[in-house]
Amino acid sequence: MKRSLQLLAFISLIVFSSAYGQEDTTTNWEPPVDGYIGLVKKDKREPMPLAELKPENISYSKRVWQEIDGRLSINRGITSPANNLISILLKHIKEGSITAYDPTPNPDKDDPNGDAFKTRLSPNEALFRLTGTDSVLVEIYDENGEVTDQNWVTPEFNPESVFLFRIKEDWIFDEQRSVFEPRIVGIAPLIIPRINGGIEIGMSMDLGDGIADDFDPFNPISDESNAGNDVDIATSDFDAFSIQMDAQPAFWLYFPEIRNVLVNEFIPNDYNDAEGLSYDDFFIGRHFDSYIVKVSNSQDLRVKDYKKTKVEQLLESERLKKELMNFQSDLYRQ
Repeated sequence: MKRSLQLLAFISLIVFSSAYGQEDTTTNWEPPVDGYIGLVKKDKREPMPLAELKPENISYSKRVWQEIDGRLSINRGITSPANNLISILLKHIKEGSITAYDPTPNPDKDDPNGDAFKTRLSPNEALFRLTGTDSVLVEIYDENGEVTDQNWVTPEFNPESVFLFRIKEDWIFDEQRSVFEPRIVGIAPLIIPRINGGIEIGMSMDLGDGIADDFDPFNPISDESNAGNDVDIATSDFDAFSIQMDAQPAFWLYFPEIRNVLVNEFIPNDYNDAEGLSYDDFFIGRHFDSYIVKVSNSQDLRVKDYKKTKVEQLLESERLKKELMNFQSDLYRQ
């Protein structure tokens, strides 16, 4: 009888300990890590420093503006829904870790092209440049329909609407290192603005082939009427009271500053989930395809200013690229 009581007391003690000693999973519960690579935490990376440039060693330099189209297969990673470039930039602009600059030309500030990083934009101003819509004040109502509070709401932004990026860079020959290389100075997401309302019937519109056609807003553009013309306007998206203009910078970002952000953001890799290419590697390693839209010249002309059709502009872009490459190859022939 005594042994039975001792055994019963021992079992009760075990039950009591397991009931009260078990960790409470209802309040401190966290979901498990989805996968194995998530268990390995990578420390915050720093961008690899570039070689120092001394003015006395630079014997040649050329300012070049190029555009990167995220719709091309080689560039498609920058528009990936998983981690697209414009969402990354916008997130860090909102956080204040990087600065956006006004792209408006201002000769008074020695900024005739608007890309000299002279005027800073607030995060809200940068968003407005992207969406065309500022933050709105939304009233909060109670169950009786009375206003209880007000809150500023930022309009939703569709990252898919930005797929073009312009880069400004200097192509430099460093005599000391015998290296001819490009150095990116700035990056700008491009938007396609529209002129809404107030369109006069019969106004002149350049449809991209160098021929100014009479434009009637009440006459929808059809495929038949555009046959043979290089028109890049979708009839389903065409608004009779808006004209689609050339892509323009929403804002400029200073590349040496944003490298600290880009080095810790990765482009999805279609071939290996464990090895992603950082955005810093993407730009520094030139893992993109682009076309030249302007090279510094005495007349400050863009390619489109003297080459009217899209085909001519692409051919001129390739010619300018070849000139830069020929300069490099000629260095070693001398």
